[in-house]
Amino acid sequence: MFTGSNTAFVFALVVIVHVANAAISSWFGYLSPDSWAYLRLAKGFQAHLYPTLDHGYFAVFPFGYPFLLALTSPGLDLVHTAIASKFVNALLWISTYLFLRRLRIPALLAAALVITPFSFTISAMTWSENLMIFALVLTLAGIDAMHRAEEHPTRAWLLLATALVIGISSRYVFGFVAASFLVAYLIAFRARARRDVVLILLLSGVLFALYLGVNTWLTGHSTGMDRGPSTDPLGYQAFTFASANMQLVFWAMLPFAFVALIASRDWQPRPLALTTGLVGMAYIAIIAILRLRNHFDPFDQRLLGPGWLMLAIAIALTARENTGVTRQRIAAAALLLMGLWATYSAHGEDAIDLANRGQLRTSLVATMKNYAQAFTPGDDDAEAVITVETPWPRPTVHGDNRLYYGDLDVFEPLSAPLSPRETFGAFSTRVRSSKIDLTHCVVDFSHFASDDELSDVLDDVYPTSLTTEQASFDRILAERFHRIFRARSVVPCASFLDGTPPSR
Repeated sequence: MFTGSNTAFVFALVVIVHVANAAISSWFGYLSPDSWAYLRLAKGFQAHLYPTLDHGYFAVFPFGYPFLLALTSPGLDLVHTAIASKFVNALLWISTYLFLRRLRIPALLAAALVITPFSFTISAMTWSENLMIFALVLTLAGIDAMHRAEEHPTRAWLLLATALVIGISSRYVFGFVAASFLVAYLIAFRARARRDVVLILLLSGVLFALYLGVNTWLTGHSTGMDRGPSTDPLGYQAFTFASANMQLVFWAMLPFAFVALIASRDWQPRPLALTTGLVGMAYIAIIAILRLRNHFDPFDQRLLGPGWLMLAIAIALTARENTGVTRQRIAAAALLLMGLWATYSAHGEDAIDLANRGQLRTSLVATMKNYAQAFTPGDDDAEAVITVETPWPRPTVHGDNRLYYGDLDVFEPLSAPLSPRETFGAFSTRVRSSKIDLTHCVVDFSHFASDDELSDVLDDVYPTSLTTEQASFDRILAERFHRIFRARSVVPCASFLDGTPPSR
């Protein structure tokens, strides 16, 4: 079956495994807080034709990925748009494979780049990284097309320009990466660098600056919000950076390298490969600098993975295919095994967890139908709720306070490491300074059956090194929640704010 460069078989394998990954993901859910925001922005696009959330222009996330979801899910509700997003992601990764092939990367190596635990994990989530990774590869294809364009240069110009527009609209970091593309391109191609490529890359920088300017004009901030300085210790930053990179070596680089060593005959340097490698290193460096300066998600595979993928693509661009039948068969078999491994790594533990909870046979649609507006405040005039953590519909779907609590104003304390740890004083000030009537505000413990369950959330810790940990929640705030706790019930907000135990 595995004879020569059986590109049809390899392409079919890429399609099958990514569609299967999308089907599993659409059943399990895989929605994070960012995912819910993307989905609501997509609905905002469909209703108002621009990125809107909470009845106003929203720029915390760029508009590209929500716009794509809006185009591909007309007339669908939030949950069905989430399901559609998984198949949109699969299409993006399949398209990424096709453009890798346009770069003259051997079929088995191109497939090994898109069939890894990393790619399946990213594809499973409703995240804009899926679109950005496609844009990175499309940019490489555009540069390559510019250097091969003789009869139809206009098509090559449009391809590169389109790639950069998609990238800038997918993730803000792409604007900085576009600058690294320019520098890397000039270093790698030297005298062979084309002026029109340089011009298009420069114009993308102008477009990015204009986009940030519009955001500043409409929101007061270039990226839609004040991204405060990082409050994490340098030791924690170094630990998470090293940990994430080690995971990516194991989950992204080693699987690809295994297939590459089998399927490749030798290696031949190419200017585009050097460009890609330099951009990959620049991407990792840019993320590191931004994270050291500003507080956002900790270093993880999601943040750093695209940079490592570019490094792997750089290696693939230098490879010359080994056409030996035996090598091809072994590499194809390895690719099959890698697809199974990637599927298990992305879904195996979650499937076992859902099965143990009796939720494996329940679809995302059924789960969310039972979840929406499930909270009963016990006060018909309730205006607001304080919650330790919005309940999750299932372990693979992050809680969403708009769906669960309906129209109530929701106050949830910020916890590390995703946010700067919020003190009790800061949280109580935030609640009191709102314009809600505190006599119609409740603290929700209805989803906690015991104080031990509450402790599982409030006593959570995160590693700051191999041997040290820090608490996620402020100690005084956690103690106040424990003091007023009543299992499976709600208590007045005044009890929490004033420290007076509620009446039983």
